[in-house]
Amino acid sequence: KREADALNYDAEKRKRELYLKVTAGQHKDATNNDTPSAKHIKYEITLKSGDLIKLKKVYEYIQENLNKPLPPLKKLAASVGTNEYRLKHGFKKLYGQTVYSFLKSERLRKARQLVKSSDIPFKTIFKVTGFKHASHFSKAFKKKYGLTPKDMREQSFYD
Repeated sequence: KREADALNYDAEKRKRELYLKVTAGQHKDATNNDTPSAKHIKYEITLKSGDLIKLKKVYEYIQENLNKPLPPLKKLAASVGTNEYRLKHGFKKLYGQTVYSFLKSERLRKARQLVKSSDIPFKTIFKVTGFKHASHFSKAFKKKYGLTPKDMREQSFYD
């Protein structure tokens, strides 16, 4: 919950100054001029308060549906009334990570909480946190926390 509050605080803090700059770089065209080609133009978009509300809806959707597969980003964006581009770039700017990275982080955070505070079998934990395979769950868990779920549970038991 503290992490969620911190993310919400960061989002509110950034509302006033939120500008998303996406640069594809600039290069000289075939005539060696400094004119950028169409696909190398610098784009700048502004996220308005309506965009921030939509991004927060995606944030909340992810937290409430950790056990389910995430729909394709295009479909997810449409479900909140935005486009895939604004979803991807706005979410990363607002929350500091991609939609998929955030999903994985939240799944692992919930799994860690369950591992440390319950005796729920690991097979159940990896399923309720949205992982399809126990091996993927264990590998991601160890990479993030430095311990296997079993080792963390044993450590928590002695703490």
